[in-house]
Amino acid sequence: MVITWSEELEVGIETMDMQHKELIEKFNTLMNACAVGKGQEELESALTFLCDYTVQHFSDEEALQQQIGFPEFSRHKQLHDGFKVTVANLATQFKQDGPSPAILDRFSVDVGEWLIKHIKREDMKVASYSSHVLSMEQN
Repeated sequence: MVITWSEELEVGIETMDMQHKELIEKFNTLMNACAVGKGQEELESALTFLCDYTVQHFSDEEALQQQIGFPEFSRHKQLHDGFKVTVANLATQFKQDGPSPAILDRFSVDVGEWLIKHIKREDMKVASYSSHVLSMEQN
């Protein structure tokens, strides 16, 4: 699975959009590296970066949510926390078993599809609320 960035993934908050693009790029790098049989060290490096960047992105996103008083912050943070556990578990399995077809399928669904759905559903709510807060502050 390769994710193609499109306008429907843009939430309209520059920092979030840039980080989402970077997450998708790193996901694609990992998936492409697996598909062409890159070395274990290169794959682990891409995976480590993806894991670390996910943690950083969620931290930044949660700080924004707290700053704007996003009412669904706790639920949104729970989604992030669950995803971090999923990615960590997949990373552990990947490091133990290598890039098997089964682990790549799990990455496609548990990471790739999750990211797309999360951006389109959950992060769009944050963006909408942020726009609402900004418009109220301007009035």
